[in-house]
Amino acid sequence: MKILLIGFSKITYMPYLNFYLSVLEGTGAVIHIIKWNRDNTSDVSLDQDKIVVHEFDCKQLDEASRLQKIPNFVKFRHFTQRVLHDQVFDRIIVMQSLPAVLLADILLNEYANRFILDYRDYTYEDFGAFKSVIGKLVKASYDLVAGSLTKKEREELDSL
Repeated sequence: MKILLIGFSKITYMPYLNFYLSVLEGTGAVIHIIKWNRDNTSDVSLDQDKIVVHEFDCKQLDEASRLQKIPNFVKFRHFTQRVLHDQVFDRIIVMQSLPAVLLADILLNEYANRFILDYRDYTYEDFGAFKSVIGKLVKASYDLVAGSLTKKEREELDSL
């Protein structure tokens, strides 16, 4: 089995990556990780014999406006599309909602019921279109990991 974990930052800033790696350890799965090095500095290293790392290296200031971030978000999407088209994955784990939305067409059309959505960041939910896409992704996902949700937020997700 070949599994891709998609992160939207460096490994250093992916707090749940170790959880997924520990769950997958010993399964015999070939693990690939996509990470975004936003500050062009070094990152923690992983066992390259067990994990294939695909690094999107593109400077992105955190304090940039949402509008200013769009060009690099598009570049990240293109980078991830190339990885997805060069490789065949059995499962995908998307570790944040924003990359899931950026890749929604691919996840919905090519990986329906074969991806896990790790939904812990609610930054963009004030945009109706974003919330609508999240609802479609939740329904098409193999599983949903939704940490830190209030009961009301969980009920809203379930009703999508």
